Amino acid sequence: MQTLTQLVIALVVTAWLLAMVLLSIQNVAPVSLKFLLFESIDLPVGLLLTLCLCGGLVLGALIGVFKPRPRSRSIPTPEFDELDDLV
Repeated sequence: MQTLTQLVIALVVTAWLLAMVLLSIQNVAPVSLKFLLFESIDLPVGLLLTLCLCGGLVLGALIGVFKPRPRSRSIPTPEFDELDDLV
């Protein structure tokens, strides 16, 4: 089961990378990114996509590392002697 999960993840990542490469090859014109008052220098679309993809992968990995994992709460089961006392 774990091998199948890893295969699906690898296929999804490969499909995204292939889509990014195809989009980058077709759009080589320089663009600038504007956000609120900030504006970047003119960069090719492929380089901008690569930087955004790498930044997203790093942020996603950091969120996965620092996200607290839920603890499993097991309900304690009473011993048989305790059940006899209740009856």
